[in-house]
Amino acid sequence: SLGRERVRIQVCDPGSTSVPTLQPVSLSATWGRGLVLVDTLARDWGVRSNGRTCVWFELDTTASSVH
Repeated sequence: SLGRERVRIQVCDPGSTSVPTLQPVSLSATWGRGLVLVDTLARDWGVRSNGRTCVWFELDTTASSVH
């Protein structure tokens, strides 16, 4: 969804047995960087799980938020 000062993105999959959590990632890892990137770039994010696992995050769209 697009707001005046933010865009909210949500990615869902059919679900899994575990809820995604932010974990440390080694430089040699070939997976597991998604939430690290989201946590670094997003103004806010979260996880919902109710039969489907959904990760949502919000990015600023204002010019003053660009670094």
